[in-house]
Amino acid sequence: MRKLLPQLLLITLFIGMVISCKQDKVLPFTEVTLQLEAPKDMMDLALDGFKVTATNRNSSAKTKATSDVNGIVKFNIEEGIYSFNVNTSKEVILDQTTVDKSKISFAASNQDVSVIGAKLQVELPLTRSSATSDWVIKEIFISASDVPNSKRMYYYDQFFEIYNNSDKTLNAKGLSIGETDQHSGPNNINAWGHIDEYTVLQTAYSIPTDKDYMVAPGGSIVIASRGIDHTKDNPNSIDLSNANFEWYDGSRDVDVPEVDNLIKNFSYSAFIWVATTQLNRSFVIFNAPDINNYIISHIENKPGSTRSKGVKVENKYILDAVELARENKFVAKVLDVSLDFSYAMITGGVTRGKSLRRKVKEVVSGRTVYQDTNNSKDDFEVMDKPTPFIQATK
Repeated sequence: MRKLLPQLLLITLFIGMVISCKQDKVLPFTEVTLQLEAPKDMMDLALDGFKVTATNRNSSAKTKATSDVNGIVKFNIEEGIYSFNVNTSKEVILDQTTVDKSKISFAASNQDVSVIGAKLQVELPLTRSSATSDWVIKEIFISASDVPNSKRMYYYDQFFEIYNNSDKTLNAKGLSIGETDQHSGPNNINAWGHIDEYTVLQTAYSIPTDKDYMVAPGGSIVIASRGIDHTKDNPNSIDLSNANFEWYDGSRDVDVPEVDNLIKNFSYSAFIWVATTQLNRSFVIFNAPDINNYIISHIENKPGSTRSKGVKVENKYILDAVELARENKFVAKVLDVSLDFSYAMITGGVTRGKSLRRKVKEVVSGRTVYQDTNNSKDDFEVMDKPTPFIQATK
């Protein structure tokens, strides 16, 4: 037996070395040369200093690099499927007569790029921020509230506040809200494609079109899951009894007769829609001619699936959009950069009871004007307590 021990030890060591070699197997690397392209209306834009992030769609590993004076970015990364994203603000001269500099946000996104082989070239056109919309999503609260002396979460107090950010009265008739089918986290492969043309929603609810809903400058519409005073059920919650509308999902839901219902045009859920408490989907407000029929006629089967469906909303009808992401969990853009350059998130680990609200740009004759640079990362701030119906002044 003693004579066999050294042989057994050698065999064990050999097996261990073989297993270790298999575990340490390294994927081939690819040298990626990425070329940034200036927006067509800013061909003289200096292309240096743009920060580019390459995200491996499988492992979520991120590699960052910065463009040189020619707008070239070099990566040496493992083979795989990647997304390449840019989000940079630069001071540029827009008016040659005054030579005044303006801070402009630029973004670019190229999803599902197959990185394979020794070398690869990728082109990435930049997009600049667009003009503000009259309607904006002022606040989003979907993270749920803690229940005292319990591990349960209370999610019936979700709401969205839509704000008239213009200086004129607007009609909210037909205004619709939707949650995207796709999320921004790991294992997120976009089966729909063409996010530059349309956004696919898994829910679509609309303000009724049978009458006008006029909203004055600086006025807002609060859309609630349930329009009640939730503090009576949960002291950590909020009062939504003055909500303008609620989304009502039929007999399994609670209908508050004092609050008007949205039209439920589409939902992935056969039960009650709970907006994602994971905070990794995006939300849009939109309108289109004959909105109810538009939504119904744009419901399609998800590619590769016989059961899942979604509403393909053309981007031209989207009035405002907010992309959300979990802290340290962002993998790929859901919305095209023409709708939202980046994404908003609640940082610090704890999300319960917190909302995302737009920052104030200015106050004009007592009317709050919220910031809308088309970049949710810059436009939103985290509120420790939601503020429905309340318009900030600073």
